[in-house]
Formats: sequence, structure tokens, C-alpha cells
Amino acid sequence: MTAEGDAGPLWAGLLGPVEARRGGLVLPLGSAGRQAVFALLAMGAGQVVSRSRLEDGLWDRPPASAARIIQTYVGDLRRALEPSRARWTSGQVLRTTESGYLLDLPDDGLDVRDLDRLLARTTDIAAVDAALALWRGEPLSGVTGPFAEGQRTRLAEIRLTLLERRTRLLLDAGRAGDAAAELTVLAAEHPDRDSLRSLLMTALAASGRPARAIEVFHEGGRPGPGLRALHERILTGTQPARVASGYVGRTAEVAALRAVAARPSGLVWIEGPIGAGKSALLREALTGVTHSCYEVSERTGDLPEPVGAGLVVFDDLQWAGEAALRRCVRWLAGGTPLIVATRPRSDLAALRDHATLVITLGPLADQDIAALAGGDLAVVRESGGNPGFAAALIDAAGDVDRVVQARVGMLPAVLVEPLRRVALLGTDRAPTEVRAAHPGTEWFAEALASDVLREAEGRVRFAQPSVRRVLVEGLPRAVRVVLHRELAKDLAAAHISADLVVTHLLEGAAPMHGWAADWLANNVDVLTPALAVRALRHAIAQDDLPAPARTELTASLVRLLLPGDTPESARVEA
Repeated sequence: MTAEGDAGPLWAGLLGPVEARRGGLVLPLGSAGRQAVFALLAMGAGQVVSRSRLEDGLWDRPPASAARIIQTYVGDLRRALEPSRARWTSGQVLRTTESGYLLDLPDDGLDVRDLDRLLARTTDIAAVDAALALWRGEPLSGVTGPFAEGQRTRLAEIRLTLLERRTRLLLDAGRAGDAAAELTVLAAEHPDRDSLRSLLMTALAASGRPARAIEVFHEGGRPGPGLRALHERILTGTQPARVASGYVGRTAEVAALRAVAARPSGLVWIEGPIGAGKSALLREALTGVTHSCYEVSERTGDLPEPVGAGLVVFDDLQWAGEAALRRCVRWLAGGTPLIVATRPRSDLAALRDHATLVITLGPLADQDIAALAGGDLAVVRESGGNPGFAAALIDAAGDVDRVVQARVGMLPAVLVEPLRRVALLGTDRAPTEVRAAHPGTEWFAEALASDVLREAEGRVRFAQPSVRRVLVEGLPRAVRVVLHRELAKDLAAAHISADLVVTHLLEGAAPMHGWAADWLANNVDVLTPALAVRALRHAIAQDDLPAPARTELTASLVRLLLPGDTPESARVEA
């Protein structure tokens, strides 16, 4: 017989008080400690969460009885999640493995997963509103420990980013008055966030209130260059107009596409990231060619039925749904010649395999960007060879921050956090370091496909250097500290350079106990001496460092500082 609490799929909520529900019934999770364990397991649902990860997530300094406490919490959670389970039998929802614990949740069984799915569609205001509606209050409210504190900071930043994104979409839709009303509240709550002040000033100016926009400029903290440039444009009433420029570059691609269009057959596939110039290439190559051109609807993912015979062109195929893709295959089979343009998308491979010609658009040469920009070398330097980025810089009269913020806003939101971690790593990193900066590998492939990151000669760089700068500068101090600490742990687990690990431990002012103290003790001899001295002093200065660790690390510090036994760099640092 199934108990009432066992009926229906399990659902977990972290975007507010920690909750577990089954069949509409709220399950009693119990104490804050049990809620913290449940939250950790839910965030890693479907994967084994190690005991050491649970300990680090629950305590800054795990007690000697940590393993027993966690085992008790897990037992209590099993009784709450599966009340009809016979005593001493293995659970079906929360299972024990050799290395930890695993919680099973359905795909739609966690509000944070729903949030991640909606974050990939933040060019749609309905998706933004749906994401914001998931919040039920402060995330993991009442739950203590490093994991809960870090998640609260991270999720609060995501929510603020969504609110900011919503106002951008209102502005794009011509609703400047509505955007100004919402931004007035947000900017007052976050006076040091330049992007909100910039949006508020833009919305006020666009809604006929330039004097109030100027007041906003003077009300906040010290403005950055983008905000100062916006202030100057509002003062002078000079809004930048698009610079007329002819089509430049891509001569081989234009010639190939024109040759195919003269005798259309089969499928021609044009692929490139945002701003690569796919639509511009279509216009340039197909001028004077009889064809029917359609844009795929981002909102519906549908394709219109082509009218008449002859060459058919579909732009923005990356928005196409499954039904639309099946129709493409059917049209090809029926002999309709197709040209499609799309951003890279992994699940389009089956259709791409039908192509008789594939044109991949990489960066434009510097001389072509210079021609596009009228010789402006700053545009050449900042654009990274992306013509769309260059055109946006021209339109924005060189306001780099404004262009970068718009570029980041167009990325799938699930990429933003990994890219912030990569930005904190530095300007030029090895692929192994970049992949270690964030769990999983799909995000890295997508970042390369989106041309935000580029990999060449064994190094990974941001395609536009200013994107890295803006990502770092846009991080609130509290979020930056959390990310430095998480980076240090992930890099250490991947056995990345000890100097890089300790740099992030120091940048994050990380508590040097638990894994960090053990790691430092084991790696002090491979660290650059000056960094080793800094890290050891940072650790020893902490009051809650356990006595055995303090003794060991103090001995290491003394050894490094002994005259005649220490490299000059360490003695200088000392």
C-alpha cells in the first residue's frame, strides 16, 4: 500500500524557503541542517554528491562528528521523502552509494532547473517574467552554511540580472516610460550598479525627461566611461546615427553563394555566431537573384510555407523547432533548393549533413573591419573581427561598455556564469584551466561556437577583450569573492597550477581550513615562494584554524623565512 506522502513525483524548491512536495503535499524536511543537505542533493540531482562536498557545504569548519551528523540527516530525509518505506530498506528516491548520496528528481522537479531553462530564452520578455515568477522569497531562507550563503549570493545576482534584462526588453519594445518606472526603484536599491543607472538615464531621455536623466547621472557613485559618454550625449542632444558603410570582405563567400544561386539546387548552409554577418552576406550575394526569403520566428520557432517555386532562403534557422526542421527535410526531398543561415546549434547536425555547400563565417580580417569603421583603429582592436560588434561600436559612438552589455545580454544566460569565472582567470589561459573553471564541458563548446571565447595555439582568449573586462567589473564584490573561492576549489580538484589555485584563494579571502588547509600543506613546496608566504600568513592569521593545521603551516612558514634557506623573492615578500 502506498502512503499519501509517496503519491506522485517529487518536486524540490530552493528559490525561497527550501521545500519538498509530492502530489501537492508539503513534506516535513525538518531542521535547517536537514534542509541544507536536501538543498545540496537537489542541486546535484541525478548525480552522486560526495560526503566531503556535503561537509564543505554545511560547515566552514566541519566538526569531528560531521559524517555521523550527515548520515543522521539523510536517514531523517528518507523518512520524510518516502514515509511508506520499510525500516532498514534502501530508499528509491534518496540512495546511498560508495562515494556519497544521490537524489532522484524528475526533469521538471526542481525550480532551479526550470530557471536554467528559462535563462536560455531571455530575449523573450514572457520567459523573463516566468523566470522571475519562480522566486518565492529569499533563496534557501533560514538555511546556514557555505553552500547556502554562496547560492543566495549567486541567485540574487541572477534575479537582479533578470530584472535588468526585463527593462532592456521594455526599452527595445518602445515602452520607455514603463522601463523608467521599474528602473527608478532598481537603481535606488543598487546605486553602485552603472548598468542600471545607464538604463535609467536612457529610459528617462527616451520618454522625454532628459533633465531628470542628468540628475540621475549626478546622484550615484563615480561613473564609468560608458556612463560619462551617455551623459555627454544627453547633454548635447546628439544621439549617434548609423554610419552608412558598404559591404566589405568575404569575397570568396560572396562568389561561392552567387555561383550556387545562379543554378540553385540542394541545401546551402551558412553558419556563424552572433554578428558574423550572415544576413548581410545573404543580402550582398543574392541581390538581383530571384528568391523568397523568410526569417524564422524566435517566438514560435515556426517556418512559413514557401510561396511559389524557385530558391527559398531561411534566415535565423537557430530558432526553428522540431516540426520546422522536419518540414525543411521534406522540402529538400521534394526538390526545393534551400539556403539557410544559422548560429551554431548542435542538434541541427542532422539537417546540416544534407548540405551540398557549407559556408562558415569566421572573424573578418583587420583591414576589412578598418574599412567598415572608416579607419577607426579602436573599433578594429575592440571588435575582434566581428562585423556586428564593429557596427554596434560605430552606432554607439565608441561606447564600448554599452555595446558589450548588449552583447552579453544576447548570450544564453546559462553561459554568463561560466564566462564570469573564465574572466576572473585572466586574459590568456590554457584550455585545461578554462575547462576546470566551471563544471561540465557543454558550456565551453557553446562559448567557442558563440565566438565569445576563441581557442588558438593552445590558448583560450575572449574574442573581444572588453567583454572580459566588463564581465569582471560588473561583478558585485560579494559575488566576486564567492566565485574566487569556488574557482580555487575547482582548479585544485582538476590539479591545475598551484600558483593559480592559491591566487584565487587569496583573492577570495578564503577560509583556510578543511580542504584548503590540507591542499596548502600538500602544495606549499611547489608554490612560488612569495605566494606560499602570503598564503601561509593568511591561513595562520585565522582564529578558527585547527591547532594541528596551525602547527604544520607555521612550521612551513618558518622554514620558508629562515635566512639562507629561502629564495630572495620569498624573503622580500616576508
